[in-house]
Amino acid sequence: MSELAIDFRLHAAINGHNFDMDGHGLGDAEDGSCELHLAATPAFPTGFDPVSCPMICSHPTSSFFSRPLCVGESFADLAGGSFDVSPARHGDIYTEQGEHLAHIEVTSEVAVRDGVLISYHTMEGFSHLPPLERNILVGDDHILAAGPGRALACIAFGLLTKTGERLQGTCTVPYELADTERVIPVLARTVDHLHVDWDGGAQVSAYYRTSIRALSDVASLVTPRVAV
Repeated sequence: MSELAIDFRLHAAINGHNFDMDGHGLGDAEDGSCELHLAATPAFPTGFDPVSCPMICSHPTSSFFSRPLCVGESFADLAGGSFDVSPARHGDIYTEQGEHLAHIEVTSEVAVRDGVLISYHTMEGFSHLPPLERNILVGDDHILAAGPGRALACIAFGLLTKTGERLQGTCTVPYELADTERVIPVLARTVDHLHVDWDGGAQVSAYYRTSIRALSDVASLVTPRVAV
């Protein structure tokens, strides 16, 4: 499985406001690329900045297309071709002083239907973020076996605000695999490239390039790249 069109739909209730973030995209597991072009309806609520989404809201979508390195199989292959996020993943963002700015919970369904990747999500929580400049990559994500048919992704990331302040983010993603008997190896996912285009309006685009490897492969035991 290489290049696939993406149908992305997300319904959210943030800060007491309901909105949808829907659109389309394209992913290619051969080079680990994934791009999403989304629009908010009616609008993003005050305090929610979609620049914060890639390592929380879109982790299952970009991970589906992570380029396999030593593992020989993509995460999607290891999962049996599709996966859900159940129970909800939890994403949190803090200032460096420990102030809790955002708590997001998201359930997901990610599967291929009729040659299209269906990526559907339901999100709720609160977000009181200042305007953001970009994501800061602080190391690899890790995906751990959580028993047959289950896995847990652990993610740390940073965010840079428009005023130059650095925020700290974490996310845990409980994956439910289509292959209910599979026990996956310990995986490391590297985000080689991540960029979000958003001008403050309803339209937002995100571009990713990721790869994945099994830590049991001796060749993969190298010092991970740290991007700032």
